Amino acid sequence: MPISPGSQWGEEIVRPNATRSFGSDRELGIALRDNSLTSQPQGVVQLVSEDFLSLLGLKDLTRRTTAIRILIDALAISYTDKHGRTHQDVCIGSLHIGRTLRGTLNIVTNTGWWRGHDIAPRAHPNDGKLDIVEVAQTMTARQRITAWKRSLVGTHLPHPHIAYSQSDFYSWSGELANLTIDGEKLGKVSHVQCRVQSDCTELTV
Repeated sequence: MPISPGSQWGEEIVRPNATRSFGSDRELGIALRDNSLTSQPQGVVQLVSEDFLSLLGLKDLTRRTTAIRILIDALAISYTDKHGRTHQDVCIGSLHIGRTLRGTLNIVTNTGWWRGHDIAPRAHPNDGKLDIVEVAQTMTARQRITAWKRSLVGTHLPHPHIAYSQSDFYSWSGELANLTIDGEKLGKVSHVQCRVQSDCTELTV
């Protein structure tokens, strides 16, 4: 069940011996996409992710003797590539469609963090919602750089050229644009759909 607003998230536990450890959101997303986690013995899954460490206020993982056990959502994705082929994927952190400094930029995030910046301060990775940030084509590179700097402290919203919304579903179609999922560039796409997979997996961080 998705977490309710104001509820405590996560439980501090003695650091267990993980049956499988992932060094990034993308590694975990690929394992979920390919169902390779289901072929592993049942046990603890560990994720070493800068976004989740930032969310939990944990800076130095190597010196900690305890771990935080959390339940997270994921984003189930379907996209159509430039050849018209449809692919399925899983996103743990954030994806974006388009370019950073020019043209329309669409960001869909589970954690609220994108490239080390808190772009969606209301996001929570276990609230059953997608957080969607859409940057208008008319926003200049200079305005984007300013907003980017302000996103370090979450003060870039509201902005006349940035639309923010929450939903359990997102769909985009348009001229071919670059798709990036959790930092991995997947090439040009013409269509993307995202849906929340609530309570997708339990992790230790």
